[in-house]
Amino acid sequence: ISVLDSLNDLKVLVIGECILDEYVFCDVMERAKKEPILVFKHDYTELYAGGALAIANHVANFADKVSLITSVSKDEKTMNFLEGKLNSKILLNIFPDMHNTVLIKRRYIYSYKNTKIFEIYSHSNYEISNITEKEIIAYLKDNMDHFDVVILGDFGHGFITDDIRETILSKRKFLAVNAQTNSGNLGYNYITKYKNFDYTTLTEEELRLPLQDSKSSVGDLAKTLADLINCKKICTTLGKRGIIYYEDKIHESPVFSRYVVDTVGAGDAILAITAMLAYKKVDPEIIPFVGNCVGALAIRIIGNKEPINQIDLNRFITNILK
Repeated sequence: ISVLDSLNDLKVLVIGECILDEYVFCDVMERAKKEPILVFKHDYTELYAGGALAIANHVANFADKVSLITSVSKDEKTMNFLEGKLNSKILLNIFPDMHNTVLIKRRYIYSYKNTKIFEIYSHSNYEISNITEKEIIAYLKDNMDHFDVVILGDFGHGFITDDIRETILSKRKFLAVNAQTNSGNLGYNYITKYKNFDYTTLTEEELRLPLQDSKSSVGDLAKTLADLINCKKICTTLGKRGIIYYEDKIHESPVFSRYVVDTVGAGDAILAITAMLAYKKVDPEIIPFVGNCVGALAIRIIGNKEPINQIDLNRFITNILK
């Protein structure tokens, strides 16, 4: 807890796509009378700040100074939403782009059992314009040195171009990266795009796919990846099997809760908080332990409806250690 308290003096820069998570809650009515399909009655809809927005919200509950770089339209509706959903601490740096529409991941939920029925992407990929790319690169070159920690959430939808990635990697700040594998980028967004950085969080799938290895142990694969990309701190989340963390040697931690409301966003929460701990050079055993405590809290929250806060995390840790 004292280590978590020490995070409040950090200056953190978060970079990544703006993603909106829309949850459409429905009730089952009956099979359609003239077609072999189920009919659902719309109950209500909620919209949450996902992607890099969620990462920044998690960070802002621990660090006092947080900046966010993303690309999104500056129309009144979008700005009102962001102002209502983002922590007031966050300095928002928006680089609007004529080619960029907000990525909405719309999930339809059976309300009675809180079960996902299916998901729709409003789009899967976009490419920012050369003008916007140059503006972002200029900002990074001028401002990255002002931060202690840079957290890059690469969700693989086109915001992080090759030149932006190389600019970030060229600045020798403490850099934490998650290159997410999802339905919109499968096979095209591996962590091996990044080399010579400090910390990464991965799912087991995100670890195995770029190495094309379905059989070796997670610990052995983490060591292989660490050498391949020159990243010495690798945190691999294993769902109900906990976390395996590699830093010189393997450290393991089990899960601390099997009560699951929704797993969406849990990885972003783990990245946000453990990246700051990794910067602080804490005892390696603390990383997977705190990561699983964060994960236990995150899976009790539907989507990214609420960020993890330190009061709840401190209380959870205290209860676990009693």
